[in-house]
Amino acid sequence: MFYSLCEILSLVYNRIHQANEAGLDANPGYRDAFAKIDGKLKKIVSQVTKEIYNLSTSIIKQEVAIMDPLFDLVTHQDEPDPGNVSD
Repeated sequence: MFYSLCEILSLVYNRIHQANEAGLDANPGYRDAFAKIDGKLKKIVSQVTKEIYNLSTSIIKQEVAIMDPLFDLVTHQDEPDPGNVSD
């Protein structure tokens, strides 16, 4: 649904851009209304983007926590022995 909304908004912005290039400028009332709607949509999209980012970060952290013991085994094998210090 979110992807579809973004796709529709992209089509609307392209249509408005094409109309402006062709000299078919909308009346100021429509522009103001569209600017208000655009501002609200940007806030919604921004919030959804933040939530998706937080969710994906959380999932990645969980996956890394599951794999962390495996990484500890590998790093401890690669570390030099502290008792065998050579300059």
